Amino acid sequence: MVLSGNLVQIAFFWELTSLFSFLLIGYWHHRRDARRGARMALTITGAGGLALLAGMLMLGHIVGSYDLDAVLAAGDRIRAHELYTTMVVLVLLGALTKSAQFPSTSGCRAPWRRPRRCRPTCTRPPW
Repeated sequence: MVLSGNLVQIAFFWELTSLFSFLLIGYWHHRRDARRGARMALTITGAGGLALLAGMLMLGHIVGSYDLDAVLAAGDRIRAHELYTTMVVLVLLGALTKSAQFPSTSGCRAPWRRPRRCRPTCTRPPW
């Protein structure tokens, strides 16, 4: 999905999936349920994307660089930092909402009810 050596670029381009989900789910914008579902998906995935961005910004701050190679090499320094738990929770929350996992599954089911024809297979939820 996103190949980059920079944490900020990864978070930015990953956040674009929220916009594309909004556009895909709201394809039939004349239908009220499609508009409602699109707004719900944008809210849930957008909030998760902001959590992911905050976690990645914290990670880059802890390491002192947003370069992925530097972050991967600084594992011990990251785990020893006082903000480690907060950063991990934010990154996990962002990743789980983007992939429609718990705790965001209840809000993401309704948008996927219709339209069935335009759902790409890579974004179909398991239900």
